[in-house]
Amino acid sequence: MFDRKPEVVSTTDARAASWLNRNVVGMGAVNGVGDLGASVLVRSLWTAVSPSVAFAVAGTVMLPGALQVARNSRQGVTDPS
Repeated sequence: MFDRKPEVVSTTDARAASWLNRNVVGMGAVNGVGDLGASVLVRSLWTAVSPSVAFAVAGTVMLPGALQVARNSRQGVTDPS
């Protein structure tokens, strides 16, 4: 029921990537590496210490970014570059 045809997905992904600037496409790799690092950190804390500590650390690390997004939103900044 939820099977997706690979050729449709890859065509859609390729078309979306073709619309983006090369610098923006490269950010996907940066985002992926960041996601991997965050997953490793949280998984390690979850296993070695406790889920509560893992959530607390994740929230603490995310707070500055969330505050910056809120600040930019209030100032009307849509593109920080």
